[in-house]
Amino acid sequence: MKSQTKLMLVLVIIAAAARVFVHYDSDPIVSLDTPSYELVADCIRSLDFSTYDGERTPVYPVFMLLCGMNYFTIMLVQSVLGVVTCLLLFALALRHTHNERLAFLVALTHALAVNQILIEGAVMAEALTTVLVVGSIFQCDRLIQTSEQRAASYALLGVVTAVIGLTKPFLQILPAVYFSFLFLRRRRDGLMRRAKLYGIIAFSCAAALPILGWSTFNYSTVGHFGPSTMLGYALVGHTGAFIESAPEEYSEIKKTFLPAREAHTARTGHPAQTIWGIRKTLMEQTGLSHAELSRVLTRMSVGLILQHPLRYAGSAFQAWTNFWHVSKWGIQARYRGLRDEIVRTICRIEKYTLAGVNFLFLTLPFLWIARRKVNDECSSSLQMLIVATVLSVSLAQALVAYGESPRYSLPFQPLICFAVITCTYRLWVDYGRRHLRKVPEGTSRQESRSAG
Repeated sequence: MKSQTKLMLVLVIIAAAARVFVHYDSDPIVSLDTPSYELVADCIRSLDFSTYDGERTPVYPVFMLLCGMNYFTIMLVQSVLGVVTCLLLFALALRHTHNERLAFLVALTHALAVNQILIEGAVMAEALTTVLVVGSIFQCDRLIQTSEQRAASYALLGVVTAVIGLTKPFLQILPAVYFSFLFLRRRRDGLMRRAKLYGIIAFSCAAALPILGWSTFNYSTVGHFGPSTMLGYALVGHTGAFIESAPEEYSEIKKTFLPAREAHTARTGHPAQTIWGIRKTLMEQTGLSHAELSRVLTRMSVGLILQHPLRYAGSAFQAWTNFWHVSKWGIQARYRGLRDEIVRTICRIEKYTLAGVNFLFLTLPFLWIARRKVNDECSSSLQMLIVATVLSVSLAQALVAYGESPRYSLPFQPLICFAVITCTYRLWVDYGRRHLRKVPEGTSRQESRSAG
């Protein structure tokens, strides 16, 4: 225990030093998303929702209010959350590998990840989402691995997943993923089934009620039942490429969209983000509110998807592959002199390293899980949970939106690195055990190596 405490202290020092090095004497990054979060924060603070359009969910605006709407305070708190994420990763890895050095290595990948440190310096929801996602995996795994029966522990996981869904709406798939694992675990728990069932009910209620409550609030405020009014705009990222096939009832939208699409494609090489440049123009021309225009775009996009399923499938597949690209977000000229060169060099190395890690994630966990015996479920359940979570999120995001897919994967980068490192370790340990079993009894290791 004493050595664990020392490693955790060293981890905190390294993580804090890395963040001081990157953020010292630099301003927080204000993105294009920041004003929309500020709008909701102002509405919540004043309790005046006359300017609210349902675009943003409430968790990150509340977080901004708790930080006093001060960008530097937000950057500081998000950096602290980054250190907390490191400690969660350390504890999770130690729980499953019982190897302190390996757990330290897993946590170090997040402590020194420059792209994560940069996003912690941005007034955006990614840093908060990261610690919530890792925390939810930590709690879900604890419930799966232990005989925990208290409904409050399950309710805690439900609350965390609800908060995640109200931070990033496309992550509302997480309760379904966690429910599946908890339910399957209950079926294996024999005499504890009833207590586990009560826990699963507590989890489901805690996960669903906040999202339903905010959806009801949106319906009463902007006339849209759902946590966000962004679905229609997101789907047009896919269907905008063949919007000319839309029925005549959408002619006014097409008239504005088509020339804007050509200009946007000529400038960026892809039409996916066209809608964001003409959203206000379409609202003015059609006389629709933000929520009403989203509903129209949703209806139009669903019709286009049914009309051109293969084109939609191709666009969704491309969005899914983009999820696995390494995000370049936040790598910009924020520094001067040597520090700028150091950060940029690390980012270049990190880009290729993480690309390799993403590739291994799509292969190694499946190999590890496939090698497990049917009765050896405990050792592979966490890997299965992480793989199912990341793949479900990547597919859900790709089906709904063709946007900044690499940025959407940032909250899951720690889990991807965790899975690759621990799978590599497990496979290496398995190889060593099989090799020792093959050595004839009475033969020393040195003799076996010489014979080889």
